[in-house]
Amino acid sequence: LVKNRKTKEPFAPFNAKPDEMALMNKVAAKIKDLGMYTIVRWNMVFVAPPLCVTKSEIDEGLEIISESLKIADAEVQK
Repeated sequence: LVKNRKTKEPFAPFNAKPDEMALMNKVAAKIKDLGMYTIVRWNMVFVAPPLCVTKSEIDEGLEIISESLKIADAEVQK
């Protein structure tokens, strides 16, 4: 995730310190609150669905991620 599409400045830099992860931690918490388990590292959200995942489960997961990314969208619009 980036703050600015032109400059590609990430929301959290590589090897971010805890205080630099505040926004990404909020995104990760929202994803978890909505019932999905992922790995959020620096400015990336990693997902690894099982090979037996259904289309409806993929759709549900993408909806959860989309809802959670609204936190980052709000930060960009400030």
